[in-house]
Amino acid sequence: MDYLLGETFLRGLDTIDLEEMLHSKEFVGIYFGAHWCPPSRSFTTVLKNTYEEINNEEKVFEVIFVSFDGNEAAFERNYMDMPWCAIGYNDSRAKLFKQQFGITGIPTLVILNKKGEIITYDGRADVQSMRAECIEEWRNTQI
Repeated sequence: MDYLLGETFLRGLDTIDLEEMLHSKEFVGIYFGAHWCPPSRSFTTVLKNTYEEINNEEKVFEVIFVSFDGNEAAFERNYMDMPWCAIGYNDSRAKLFKQQFGITGIPTLVILNKKGEIITYDGRADVQSMRAECIEEWRNTQI
């Protein structure tokens, strides 16, 4: 999946490589958001709770944050409270991800399976309506 996502990501103050990030994961959510956007701030809280609930026993879901924040300081403030991975504010992949997935509005959560296949462009609705049960919906979508 490195051809799709790249090789390294931020995890807090450290970096993590793709193989380590994807170890034992069934799904990856590409989360597009920004702190200046009230719906993004609200959804981040819901996503964080869902992420922690899904991964309570075993980490099967990872998220990669792609920022629409206005500057690096805003990105850092926003990302500080997120328990998942991100691409850096100045990382050229941000623009590529936005184009590749056709992102025109935020917050948006695109769900990929471990093969890099798109499960849904509307992971936000899944998370908001089903919370942790969305993982079962995504598993059933693959069949």
